[in-house]
Amino acid sequence: MSAFPYIDTISKRSGIPVDKLQEIYEMEHKFYVEIMSEPSFEARQKLYEFVYRRIHEIFSSPAKNYFEDRIPIKTRIAKQFRRELENKSLLDVGCGDGTFLYALAASGIQTRELFGLDIKAPSFPDDQYGSKINCFQRNIIRFEIDRKFDNLILDNVYEHIAPQDKSIFLDSITAALKTNSQLIMVIPHRYFGPTDFTTIIDGSFRGKIPAQCVHLNETTFTDVMNDLKSRGFDDFKTTIPFIAFSSIRNWFPSVRIPASLFAGLENSRFWMWLFRSVVFRGKCLFRMEVIIIATLKASK
Repeated sequence: MSAFPYIDTISKRSGIPVDKLQEIYEMEHKFYVEIMSEPSFEARQKLYEFVYRRIHEIFSSPAKNYFEDRIPIKTRIAKQFRRELENKSLLDVGCGDGTFLYALAASGIQTRELFGLDIKAPSFPDDQYGSKINCFQRNIIRFEIDRKFDNLILDNVYEHIAPQDKSIFLDSITAALKTNSQLIMVIPHRYFGPTDFTTIIDGSFRGKIPAQCVHLNETTFTDVMNDLKSRGFDDFKTTIPFIAFSSIRNWFPSVRIPASLFAGLENSRFWMWLFRSVVFRGKCLFRMEVIIIATLKASK
């Protein structure tokens, strides 16, 4: 049996050749092993910097226009959070190439300020939308900035933070928020993973094996809520977290559900067995992601 039974499927889905997929997996898995056992904060930062610089080189070839291709996807995400974002200031931590910020600026949603933060500040098109965005160039885990925001978003960022760095990271993002402001998080769910390139080993999204590439912290509603409670967050809400039904979020963008409901479901053996048993085209149909909207009541 192949060590990578899903590699052909992932290759067809992603357009990445099989040999390149294996190369990416081996590089990212080496990073995973090294960073998870590295005790030094400074050494971990060098590991992050190396692997993400290499990933950027791989996925930024002239033949691939990821920025433009992802604008429609990020626009749908922005509109799902219109209720939180409208007429508010926003900090996008781990903004990457800035696609979410640009999509939000072009979406028609009125915001007061748009800022990104990443180790390398992105460049934006020189147009009416790009001109609305400012960026901090900082280490995204341990950072300080000279202002506080109404909203902060982590769009598929939290899973990239090593467990050793999680406490420092949470302190940084809490310090960047005003009291009664909101934190928005979108994170792969550990019980429906892996969702990084570990999918070449298991692409069923049924939580059979843990992620072991750049996703260092695929998590759960329960774990995230506990992490945030320790920092003074409360009033945890979510949208409709089932990926197969994500279009419903755009039909009913104002719908908010207590996140505790899905924390209860994920802690039920029966419901997790039921959700993961329904498979369509080899993938779990009822897989969830962790979507959290939390209010900072008082920083601790």
